[in-house]
Amino acid sequence: HAIAEVMEQVVGFLISQAMTDNHIVREAACQCIAELAKRLEPQVVSAHVTPFLNALIVAFRDESWPVRDAVSIACADLTVAHPELCAGRIPEMIPFWYSALVDPVWSLRETAAISLATMLKVHKEFLDPVKAKLQELLPRYQSQPCESADDNRVQFGVAKNKREEAKRKRDNDPSLHEQQQTFSCG
Repeated sequence: HAIAEVMEQVVGFLISQAMTDNHIVREAACQCIAELAKRLEPQVVSAHVTPFLNALIVAFRDESWPVRDAVSIACADLTVAHPELCAGRIPEMIPFWYSALVDPVWSLRETAAISLATMLKVHKEFLDPVKAKLQELLPRYQSQPCESADDNRVQFGVAKNKREEAKRKRDNDPSLHEQQQTFSCG
C-alpha cells in the first residue's frame, strides 16, 4: 500500500483530527483509524497502535455520540488486528462499552454489543467477566423505552451477522434514508 510510505504523517494527522473541535471530523478520524486497522498489513500499523489507542480512549469520553460510536468500532478493529498490542488496554475500553450498552441511543448499544463480541473473539479471557456484567446490565436495557416501533425488533442471542452485513441492511433501507430531515446529531 502506498499509504505505508507516509504512515507517520497519516497517523499524526488522524490523531490531531480525532481531537479537533468539529465532531464530524473527530468521528471521521476514528472511522479512518478503524479502516487502517482492518485493511493494512499488521506490520504497517503495529508501531502506531499505542498512539491510536491513546487517542481513541480519550475520544471514548466525547460528548458526541457518533464519535463514541466510531471509537467503539475502531477499538474493536484494532484489538482484532493487533490482539497482543491491545491486550493491556482492554480493561480501559471495557467500561466504555458497558456504558454504551445502556445508552439511550440505540446505535451506541448495538455498536457496543458488536464491539464487545468482536473483542472477545481474540481475548476470550474476558468472556466470564463480560457475561457477568451483561447479566447485570440486561435489566437496565430492558427497562429503556424504545425510540420507535422498529426498535422493538431487537433479537437477543449471539450475533450471527457481521457488522458490515447489519450496516448494509440499514444502508439499503429506503424508509430510513428518504424523505427524512437531515441534521447533525453530535
